[in-house]
Amino acid sequence: MNPAAVSQASASRPRGQRAGRKVGRPSIAKDRRPQIVEAFAECVRRYGLHGATVERVAELLGISRSLVFHYFGDTHALVQAVTQHVFSKTENRLLPLLEAPELRRAEAILDFLFQGPHYAELQDVVVMAEITSLAGRDKRVRAMLARAWEEGIEAMAAALQSAFPNANAEACRSVGYALICLAEQNWWQTFIGPAARCPRAARDAAELLVRSLVNGNTVSPERKTDR
Repeated sequence: MNPAAVSQASASRPRGQRAGRKVGRPSIAKDRRPQIVEAFAECVRRYGLHGATVERVAELLGISRSLVFHYFGDTHALVQAVTQHVFSKTENRLLPLLEAPELRRAEAILDFLFQGPHYAELQDVVVMAEITSLAGRDKRVRAMLARAWEEGIEAMAAALQSAFPNANAEACRSVGYALICLAEQNWWQTFIGPAARCPRAARDAAELLVRSLVNGNTVSPERKTDR
């Protein structure tokens, strides 16, 4: 056989099929990381943060400890990832509201805050309670939570600004902060139980806050606080 023809035929074959080799599987890293994060969250729900060990995460997924450490170097990395997971779910659901018709955008925001899909995921309250508790002892976790909440407040302010384009930016930020405080506590109280007795109370209070933006209200200088 002509050596040149052999060489040309070999070169024309896809990489991975040359010399009898099989084509390797596509990387599963993009699927494995979310699986580990969700497994860690489930362990936090079951055993608390202290009991959410790498061993339990690995056992839940049926993988080795070393594979968990391959994707996440330590428990702090897992805490960071699960925190980002919970916050990003909320922010990703908030962004489409910016596309709602302007006349009902504010209503859509309130519907999301007080009737959104996170109310079907109340077990995330347990995860956030554990991480918030850890923030009292770990400065890294406290700084991470502070950044996440700040990003959430900015996202809410942007959503309000889009609904009330004539409103003062500082007013949108202040109302956004207040709405998040109300919604977050209502989420917790729904999980614990008292919210069932006053299902509209938090939403009614939120509507009063939102109405303050209708006429493009501003925040008076003496009401501002240093950040």
